Amino acid sequence: MDGDPMLPWLQAKVNRICAWLVGVAPSRLDYSVVQHYPHAIRKGILRNFLKKHRVRAVLAEYGPAGVSIMDSCRDAGVRRTG
Repeated sequence: MDGDPMLPWLQAKVNRICAWLVGVAPSRLDYSVVQHYPHAIRKGILRNFLKKHRVRAVLAEYGPAGVSIMDSCRDAGVRRTG
């Protein structure tokens, strides 16, 4: 949303430095690094993002995509549809 990073500011800065050192686009590195974070950390990042932007509803697929965000949506008080 509006270009705001979902990662905490310090981790986003570290990722940008790593991207510069490796020579890849920071946006690609952010995704590849975040996907290896433990589930609890990814869940917290998503929950904080949903709360910060006052998201009221999420359209999620059934199966792995919907299940993977279910806890974050519930913790943030977001209605999940789909």
